[in-house]
Amino acid sequence: MTATLDNISQRVAYPLEGGRWEVRFASANPGMHHQLYLNAELAAWTDSPQDRRFPLSEMPHARELTIAAVDADSRQENLWDQLGLSREHPWICTLRVVRPCASAGLQLVVRGDHATGQIDPQPLAVEDLSPAWLGLGGFGLTGFGLGGWGVGLGAPGWGRGGFGAGPFGCGAEVLALRLPLQEPGSHQLQLQTVDAHGRESPTQTIDFQSTPPPPPAAYLNCLAYDAVNHILTLEAY
Repeated sequence: MTATLDNISQRVAYPLEGGRWEVRFASANPGMHHQLYLNAELAAWTDSPQDRRFPLSEMPHARELTIAAVDADSRQENLWDQLGLSREHPWICTLRVVRPCASAGLQLVVRGDHATGQIDPQPLAVEDLSPAWLGLGGFGLTGFGLGGWGVGLGAPGWGRGGFGAGPFGCGAEVLALRLPLQEPGSHQLQLQTVDAHGRESPTQTIDFQSTPPPPPAAYLNCLAYDAVNHILTLEAY
């Protein structure tokens, strides 16, 4: 497996109509495919070694854009850890939530105050907590004994997920939700689950201090160029 950040340049993000974006780049890695990571998460990949652009339906706020060259058979794999880059960013809050077996129709709703002290009723994120293996695991349920030790067929298994967090005899998956918080300052987040019948759980409050990178310059102007010393003077604001 080969993954590299070398020999990639000219990264430019172009806004399009309807909130869409296109990221273009140059690469001197012949024969390799490319991946786009936004805020350390795999967002897109190329299906041809000749492709030099990534179409995106949206661009998340407080973004960190990284492009990697990879082997063709690895282009759909998240290789961030293999690239040796940190997943921890001072403006991205990582929420880890136990996803239990008995969660048909259950959703996680996250609301925040945008560092204002007033919770916005519009959710920052709504995540479905119903696992694909729902109803296939646990003592006394279908396929008992056909899966790993202590679980039924299709359950998350011992040794991965959140062992002991689910019903007796079955562990549970752990969902990691990464939320970029673009406003600098102290954020308050409220987590709440809502079931298929609209019943809401009590809210859990989390505080997070966000330190996002500075926004890109809205205006860039070339003031002077010293051809003898190769010095370019720019004005940005």
